[in-house]
Amino acid sequence: MEAISERQKEALSLAYFEGFTQAETASTLGIETSAVKSRIRKALAGLRRCLGNEQF
Repeated sequence: MEAISERQKEALSLAYFEGFTQAETASTLGIETSAVKSRIRKALAGLRRCLGNEQF
């Protein structure tokens, strides 16, 4: 997962692997909900680029 930053990995992991809501993720990371949305969106875009957009 080198295609995404550590901050993006944190947000993605909490939301997808730990099942946190966006609000819970924001609270845990000490950021705004809008920042969580942005980090997850950018992380998914990075993963799509890395995987060649075949499965998305």
